Amino acid sequence: FKPIYTRDRKRQAVPNRLVVESVTRVINLNIWEEYTLRREMALYEDGAKGGRARVVSAFPGRAPLTAGWVASEAAAAGLDFALRDDVNEAMVFHGTSSAAAEAITREDFKLNLSGTNAGTLFGRGIYLAECVSKSDEYTEEEAGVRTILVCRATLGRVLYTDAQRPRVGDLEQRCGYKQAPGKGQYDSVLGDREKCSGTYREFIVYDDNFVYPEFIVKYRYKN
Repeated sequence: FKPIYTRDRKRQAVPNRLVVESVTRVINLNIWEEYTLRREMALYEDGAKGGRARVVSAFPGRAPLTAGWVASEAAAAGLDFALRDDVNEAMVFHGTSSAAAEAITREDFKLNLSGTNAGTLFGRGIYLAECVSKSDEYTEEEAGVRTILVCRATLGRVLYTDAQRPRVGDLEQRCGYKQAPGKGQYDSVLGDREKCSGTYREFIVYDDNFVYPEFIVKYRYKN
């Protein structure tokens, strides 16, 4: 959590802190099977045709801030997330509404709906954050309660950009937007607005099978 304001809050104040009301673990075998297959295919140039193996290097710069939480807090709680380092798998946040969270965990993310709530600065992808305060910007208050998804994401080969105005078409094309699996040069984008604007880093994937919604978190603002 970082108390930083961005225009995506639409003139609403940044909360002092967030208090969790409930956490629901999502178990959807259809979405999970699609996710794990796509995760494995990230290691091949064209996984659909059994193409040659490719190198997935480490995150450009530092790993997501949530990496430390997974290594310590999750282990202490007896939870084994078994994140894959070879495909840069991470736990990240996605802010949404209660109804959208239910639809996502029931039917998966839908790329054709990307940007309907958060805009498309980095193209038509699924936007994920390492800071819960960033994802909170895209939630909706319903009877005082808001909803965030904690997601497992395969970031694979990460395309880094700190451009103020990224070239959207170039990002989508290089990350294989609406192309066959494995056709893109990269698997995700790291948009470093922390560097160029002093706000947040965001992770964007352009294939809905690269994200699995693992938890639904309900919470309230506490001032």
